[in-house]
Amino acid sequence: MKLYLDTCVWCRPFDYPEERILVESNAFLEVLRRVNRDFEVIGSAALLAEIEFISSQEKREAVEALIRKACSRILRIDEETAEFAERIMAECRVNAMDAVHIAIAARYSDIFVTVDDELLKKSGCLKKFIDVKNVVDVIGYEE
Repeated sequence: MKLYLDTCVWCRPFDYPEERILVESNAFLEVLRRVNRDFEVIGSAALLAEIEFISSQEKREAVEALIRKACSRILRIDEETAEFAERIMAECRVNAMDAVHIAIAARYSDIFVTVDDELLKKSGCLKKFIDVKNVVDVIGYEE
């Protein structure tokens, strides 16, 4: 199964450790353990660009290292993906960066994985493009 992990998923192990965050962090780590066996993880230039906004250099470098190690490929944003992202923005009212991530996921993976509550709330609209799941649901954990 091909997964595209949203930036917030990659950052989860470095967030303040509340109960929900710990559950989601453990689910993310389980996904990483199962890469090459059960999952293929797709990355993108948009993902790498977005992590540049992480203020902590240590966190930014750790997240980038995880992405580069776990992703089977890092995709560029081509014109077709950009146009697709515009359609997603218009139809589901998501911001530009989220729309780019979703467009890449829809073109190259089976599931868009996020921990972003706003995107999860819009999964009904986004479902016409790609299946959207919380990382916990991808591996069958229960909160």
